[in-house]
Amino acid sequence: MRLTRVTGAGVEAEFHQRVETASDLAEAITPDVPEQLSISSTDEDGHPTTLADVLNQVDENPLLGALIAWREVSVAITGAATSTGVEGRTERAILRSLRDRGTITADVLALYERLSKIRNEIVHSRPTVTQDETKEFVTAAWRLAAELTRISPC
Repeated sequence: MRLTRVTGAGVEAEFHQRVETASDLAEAITPDVPEQLSISSTDEDGHPTTLADVLNQVDENPLLGALIAWREVSVAITGAATSTGVEGRTERAILRSLRDRGTITADVLALYERLSKIRNEIVHSRPTVTQDETKEFVTAAWRLAAELTRISPC
């Protein structure tokens, strides 16, 4: 069985449409998808993680692929916080501070919030998500991470 609909707090949305909407926003923010991020984690051999690596992982294990992509978002947020001197107890708080300073746009924060909800649904609800949906999520998360790695020190 494949999850196609999510209901909560009186709001119902098609899962695929939510992923697609986040993907469209990510593409508008970062039209070019870099293969490698300027700040990224590394594999067990010390090689930087690439988008192709993560998309290949989705073919083997979609959940792990989504988690690896989200790790890149977390690494980018930490890098942005470090380079700007912004502090926050959560990733969301850091991004809100960056938005309030004018370092990122409201759209970047909105993308993070959309992707965060999708990630939580994938991980905690354990829906049966298609590989295409997961790859779309991974690419959108990668675009977000790429945008955040562009933040330069204050």
